[in-house]
Amino acid sequence: MLAVIQEVKEDVETTEMEWGVREVMPQWTPEVFLSQEGIFFLKDVVKKLDLDQARIVRMVKKTIADGGSPNELMGISKMWSQWVVRMKVFAPYYKSQICSPIRSVDHGWDSNVLLSQKGLFLLSEVCTLIPFTSWQIRYQVSRNMGAAQDYGVWKDPETKRYLVNMEVFSAWISKLWREDFG
Repeated sequence: MLAVIQEVKEDVETTEMEWGVREVMPQWTPEVFLSQEGIFFLKDVVKKLDLDQARIVRMVKKTIADGGSPNELMGISKMWSQWVVRMKVFAPYYKSQICSPIRSVDHGWDSNVLLSQKGLFLLSEVCTLIPFTSWQIRYQVSRNMGAAQDYGVWKDPETKRYLVNMEVFSAWISKLWREDFG
């Protein structure tokens, strides 16, 4: 019985913490911010996580149009005239749906280190470390309908930028170098 009362008490404390709108602390990193509990204004969330508020609101409206509940799925709702974010629900959604999987090229890398990486990169950044221009690679991509599978390069329709899947791309570049210099 005492355990049940303690569990109810903990639920009430969590609920009370979620009722007040919290302020975003400037010293929080994005990871620390996403681990916080409570409700935050969307305008503060997008500023801290460097997101486009219009894009987030479009995602909310699309969820509503599809018959879903943005509060349950995304942790975002409109309270009076303000968009608010329930961080307990928003953080997992952000990590799985919004957070960009695109990695940045470290300018301390050389081309060999870059080609040994895994993940997605922007073509424009990749071409700063390899002996090919983005124009040359985009031309090859435009001539091959299966460029994403063959070269690991494609134009992303959402961002309208060329992306590089480094695992496939590095194999293609290695093959090119072996044919030309091997």
